[in-house]
Amino acid sequence: MTLTEQKNEIRKKMKQLRAELTCDRIAEIDDGIFDRLNQIPEISDLISRGSTVMSYMSFRNEFPTHTLNKKIIDSGCRLVLPLTDAEMKIRTYYVHSFDELKKSKMGILEPDP
Repeated sequence: MTLTEQKNEIRKKMKQLRAELTCDRIAEIDDGIFDRLNQIPEISDLISRGSTVMSYMSFRNEFPTHTLNKKIIDSGCRLVLPLTDAEMKIRTYYVHSFDELKKSKMGILEPDP
């Protein structure tokens, strides 16, 4: 099996495992991400200094980031989220509140420039 085939198999397996997660388990994971990251001294230091953090808004069964992103904002850090524009270029935007996000046609919360 080639490396590409191995990667595709791993991706397929991970997607299947994520699809099998219950809503309660996803919420539990989502709720604990920030706290676990904040236990790492280097990251805790960055958070305490109000650094800029780039993230993304999870969609469907992706690794959950909604609570993480809210906690990033609440901690005083600057949250940056990507947005793919009409020309298929990725732009980044500072987000100060979830009120600045809108649902895309695909249902993904994204910056509303």
